[in-house]
Amino acid sequence: MVADHGRYNARKMRLWFVCCALVAANAQEASLLDQVKARAGENLRRLPNYTCTETIDRFVDRGRFRRLHKAPVRLDVAYVGGQELYGLPGSGKIDEPDITKFVDRPIGNGQFALFVKSIFFAQGAQIGLPIETKLEGQQSFRFDYRIPLEFSGFRIQSAAGEAFVAYSGSFWVTRESLDLMRLIVSAQDLPPQIKIASDGQTIDYGSASIGGALFRLPVRSRWETRDAFGWFARNTTTFRNCHQFVGESVLKFGGPEPSPPPK
Repeated sequence: MVADHGRYNARKMRLWFVCCALVAANAQEASLLDQVKARAGENLRRLPNYTCTETIDRFVDRGRFRRLHKAPVRLDVAYVGGQELYGLPGSGKIDEPDITKFVDRPIGNGQFALFVKSIFFAQGAQIGLPIETKLEGQQSFRFDYRIPLEFSGFRIQSAAGEAFVAYSGSFWVTRESLDLMRLIVSAQDLPPQIKIASDGQTIDYGSASIGGALFRLPVRSRWETRDAFGWFARNTTTFRNCHQFVGESVLKFGGPEPSPPPK
């Protein structure tokens, strides 16, 4: 009887140690996610207004004998006050928030901050536990996430209409510095009225010097969509020559500049 009681206490002790270990592991994983969010938040908080040149390579497949590579499109894109603005290279201004004014559909945007803000900082984001892995040979952590419709700012536009949709995917951060490496976004529960069967993009990040400091910025993205009729489109975008607005900026808002006062 004494021996049985001792074995019972030993089992209770082992279970207690297992429970403590699980609690400690969950706390450590939660702490890791908090560190990832803090790292991403610091990057966005310190990030000054800047501009890049983006080149969009476009491919459209509309069925047999209708596959074509469209001519690449070059735009100036600026990240200003948390907003993406576009302009034509050499036009002297970057002030258009709607990229479709320069590029015909299908086209996507939001690479600079829309998804990062929603996933890391918006209410309602559901983020899973970290998974140790490698990305392109580099030690990393992968997190899976989901953004429900009621908390989503992801809007999909098509020739048939537009709608806000839920989305999900994964993101990777470096194991050492917790810097963002890659973000995958996949639209979920697409409403039938917009005639889009699938929509998603992969954004790769790298380090860039802006204003003498290093930041994590998008360096390339691949956006793919397929409509309800089977037509497929892919845009591959690269970002280069990123720099801070200094002195006389090419960024202009509104109408013509006011005339100088009379002397």
